[in-house]
Amino acid sequence: MGKEIRSVSFDDEGRLLAVGFKDGQISLVEFSMEKKTLIDIVKTRERNAPIVCIRFSPNRKLLVASSENCCIDIFDVQEEKLARIGYVTHIEDAVLQMDWATNSQYIRVKHFYL
Repeated sequence: MGKEIRSVSFDDEGRLLAVGFKDGQISLVEFSMEKKTLIDIVKTRERNAPIVCIRFSPNRKLLVASSENCCIDIFDVQEEKLARIGYVTHIEDAVLQMDWATNSQYIRVKHFYL
């Protein structure tokens, strides 16, 4: 991929991979089992800070990414596109870990206070 990766997440089917980079870029990549290759689908950069954590929702419709600038971005990933549909700013510190509820309606976050 040519640059420093900070976080990765596979969807539940194991076909799509979300990759967060040090420069703030997020890539959606398809994994081909037959060819054993990664195929870039789409890239976006909503932040200039490194991506800390990235997670697909269990229903595979949403992707959430946290960055070192204390923000969370929420993307719609249906039809293999990354469309930002929301964001949260002014979090006290960078979010280190995120987990989705099994119904894909809630996100639990953990951050580290300095």
